Amino acid sequence: MKIARVHLTLVRVPLKLVFVSSPGIRRDYLKTVVRLVAENGIVGIGETDGSPLVFAETSAFARRLLGCELSDGPAVRRALRLDERGPHRKQHEWKAAGGLEMAWWDAAAKDQRKPLHEMLGEKRRDLIPMVAELSAVPLEADAPVAEIEAIFDDVKNVNRVVSHVQNVIQSSGYRWAKLKSVGGRAEWDVRVMSALREAMGRDFPLRIDPNGAYDVETAIQLGKRLLPLGLQWLEDPAAGLEGLRQVREAVKTPVATNMYVIQFHHLEPAKRMGAVDIVGVDFFNWGGIANARELVERCRALGFRIFWHCSFDLGITTAATLHLAATCPEADLGVDTCLAQQEQDIIAGTKFRVEGGMLAVPEGHGLGVSLDEDAVSRFTVDAFEARL
Repeated sequence: MKIARVHLTLVRVPLKLVFVSSPGIRRDYLKTVVRLVAENGIVGIGETDGSPLVFAETSAFARRLLGCELSDGPAVRRALRLDERGPHRKQHEWKAAGGLEMAWWDAAAKDQRKPLHEMLGEKRRDLIPMVAELSAVPLEADAPVAEIEAIFDDVKNVNRVVSHVQNVIQSSGYRWAKLKSVGGRAEWDVRVMSALREAMGRDFPLRIDPNGAYDVETAIQLGKRLLPLGLQWLEDPAAGLEGLRQVREAVKTPVATNMYVIQFHHLEPAKRMGAVDIVGVDFFNWGGIANARELVERCRALGFRIFWHCSFDLGITTAATLHLAATCPEADLGVDTCLAQQEQDIIAGTKFRVEGGMLAVPEGHGLGVSLDEDAVSRFTVDAFEARL
């Protein structure tokens, strides 16, 4: 039974709250939605980044899948070049391949009438602990830039941030929180994180993520000022492995990254340099589900802990992450989610909602989720299809 058709839909999904971080201001996000159709009518769905480069690359890779046997995983990997690794491979290639591979896993599991986690390993848990990944400031999605920038000019607004974080935690029971930093405002970061520590108590795990925005010297100074707060870790406080190494050496707070260890050939240098303690796992940067599973195993062997990274995941990727995390012992640091900022999705039925700090692993064959075609249509901005 061959793969007969691959349909891609580029969707633009609005956010409920504006997402502010050092990379910029987001009011919506683009995703490439994959439908992979086998000759017998089985449809697998996947998701990846929606940048123009990734959408174009996903379209090119889609043609390579046509004619592959659905049951032939190695052939699918060859078509997607998932075993070709090294510095010559570009990140948009991994992202493109990852979305298509996700759709193949969904279709293959449906063909075998199994939930995805049964294809990946032994299921260890039914509920997955989640991490609230939060914008640097809490404002509606249509807030003007001037209003967003003005937040940082008045220290009294620290209380607005703290109140928002508390409301999110209390309403959904999250057991961890990660706050984005806009970078360039170290004093603000110290005030916010100090106020959060006071409000949340000494034992609540807090993380801050400047996305590599600070120079090394400033990141070290910031890290030292934050040290008394007992943060769980600093995520990408400076740029590059060498920058992270210097911060980690000077500050002693654990350092995490999902920006500078994003291919397999980055792992050994990161270990040798002593650059990081924790590595982010996702399907986009690493080229899909099988590669993410391998990354978890490689990190385990190298002594890295892992966290599960999120980038405004729709319900498709959320479901895939839950299935894989259910089979791994390394879910103890939780799975990042942006659900506090998201309101819309493209999956049918009940949307994912964190309760008691947890999300349940979906039931049913494959990923256990399906598309809401009306929602897909409403958010569509482009499409592509390849057929045998």
